[in-house]
Amino acid sequence: MHFIYLDESGDLGLINSPTSHYILAGFSIHHGDWLAFSDMLRAFREEVQTRYGYPADKELHAAELLGGAKSLCGVGRHERLLIARQLIYRLSHCGFIKVFAWIVRKSSVNPLVVVAPCVMRDLDRWARDGAFGVASSCEHKGYFVIHDRTSTPLFKGVPRPLSLIGHPVGQCSREVEMIQVADLIAYAVKQKYSPNGYARSSGVVTLCDKLKPITLGWLEML
Repeated sequence: MHFIYLDESGDLGLINSPTSHYILAGFSIHHGDWLAFSDMLRAFREEVQTRYGYPADKELHAAELLGGAKSLCGVGRHERLLIARQLIYRLSHCGFIKVFAWIVRKSSVNPLVVVAPCVMRDLDRWARDGAFGVASSCEHKGYFVIHDRTSTPLFKGVPRPLSLIGHPVGQCSREVEMIQVADLIAYAVKQKYSPNGYARSSGVVTLCDKLKPITLGWLEML
């Protein structure tokens, strides 16, 4: 079985919204690799705390980490950018995960109406095709979806694919490091398609390109 972790970047608003794109992104990991990946994340957080002073137990929220604050938990903007770059580098060398994102350019349609069915179809297709990695060549190719808990259910009313185990579950990102990783992926993709000034000047706009070796695609809609 594969775990699918998802998070969003950008809001769903269509009127007076500060964002032109809505991104839903994340990664897959086989249950047999989950502990190794979790151990890698914990070791990374401890290294970051030792080197930069960024608390290992603080939520790694991309908008804060790469935001405009001069200091966050006593860590400056340049150092926080290095933290994000180093985590992306670690992810890009994890051969047992796959990353992906769906990009919606906002129009007059609720972005979820566009993206949610596509996400379910793509995840089901990737699971059946074994695209999530070598471990998915085992007999059971099901997947379980965990996403950041939001006020708007992400997959309400979306047909349930055959390979999906149970129903998508929303959990608080502050308590789940894996969702924080999905958040960083989503934010990095958003800055590629709808960058702010800091992303352009600091190189964040190309950050998600480092994930190409393990990506199943950045899928653009509308």
